[in-house]
Amino acid sequence: DDTFIISSEGDTGSVSIEIPREQLLSISSEEETRAMFSLDQLNNLIKAADSDTIVTLKLRTDMPLKLEYALGEGRVLYYLAPRIE
Repeated sequence: DDTFIISSEGDTGSVSIEIPREQLLSISSEEETRAMFSLDQLNNLIKAADSDTIVTLKLRTDMPLKLEYALGEGRVLYYLAPRIE
């Protein structure tokens, strides 16, 4: 649908966040996409961003995540490989 869902599971609990289209600047998807990434690694990649920073995520099923945002006068771009079980 028109919802972006982020969920995380760990040893001490789990969380699921649903973000409707109205709260996103844009969302584009031709099909449902699923991939697993390390929450610790994602947290490290986003640490330099302020809370009002616009972050662009591009992902495909079981493919690397592309994460991009502005930092000062430049841009930060990361690729994170998914965890495959």
